[in-house]
Amino acid sequence: MRAATNNIMIIVINIVLYFAGTLAVIAIIFGGGQYIFSFGTEQAESGKKTIMWAVIGLITIMLSYAIVQNVVELVLSGEPTIESETTEDGGDDY
Repeated sequence: MRAATNNIMIIVINIVLYFAGTLAVIAIIFGGGQYIFSFGTEQAESGKKTIMWAVIGLITIMLSYAIVQNVVELVLSGEPTIESETTEDGGDDY
């Protein structure tokens, strides 16, 4: 039961991140269109800002995707992530 819940959660998170990434790419294209077709008016600044914030959003989405994938891998593996390095006599092995 827990594995099914984890799989559903992973699928939902991936769908949300893919959707957000798609929206960011669409925003970049829209900002590029604004910038190209502004012909030097104040629309050019609006296009630049749209592109800038969309790129920042896309970077944030990619980083959050990587973080989510790593956290899910660690949680689902069930293994401890930090192992102490001790010798058989109980002392530190440095």
